[in-house]
Amino acid sequence: GEPASLETGKSLAAVFEVNLTDLYLGKDSERYNHIQVSYIVFIIFVLVGAGLTAVAPFATGQRGGHTESSGLIRMLAVTPVALILYTFSTLRVRIVGDQLIWNWGFSLFTHRRELSRIVTVRRVRNRWLYGWGIRVLPHCLLYNMLWGLDAVEIEFRDGRRLRLGSDEPDRLVEAIKSAIP
Repeated sequence: GEPASLETGKSLAAVFEVNLTDLYLGKDSERYNHIQVSYIVFIIFVLVGAGLTAVAPFATGQRGGHTESSGLIRMLAVTPVALILYTFSTLRVRIVGDQLIWNWGFSLFTHRRELSRIVTVRRVRNRWLYGWGIRVLPHCLLYNMLWGLDAVEIEFRDGRRLRLGSDEPDRLVEAIKSAIP
């Protein structure tokens, strides 16, 4: 079996609906937590999902009525769209303990950097042609939501730069600056 402390931690996490990482880092050490939601992305993917659902029976040549195979094809067509929808319609940025943490949708795509590695942080405005999503630009790595051009640019000690698109860039800049040791 598992050690008692790990089992207790999992039980507490399940009861209080808390991520184990939050328990480890300490919820009281969370200095910033913001989830951005892009309703535009949500609407686009709902429309695409509805279109795939409508087209699925025609793709199988079963234009008349509902059959088990057409239901399965609809489910197979819509499931990936739903997963992509959730993944790229939210961007969460947190400062917990000595870490800057950000992720799209599922915590599966979580990235973190130590605050002590940050040299500078400032509010910037992205050019519209940078697009949305994750982009590798000549001067930085960009995580950007669909609706906005505002971002926070962070330069690290190794010279790398990161831009996090934000609907509240001033608040994020201040939170990072106040958390840097």
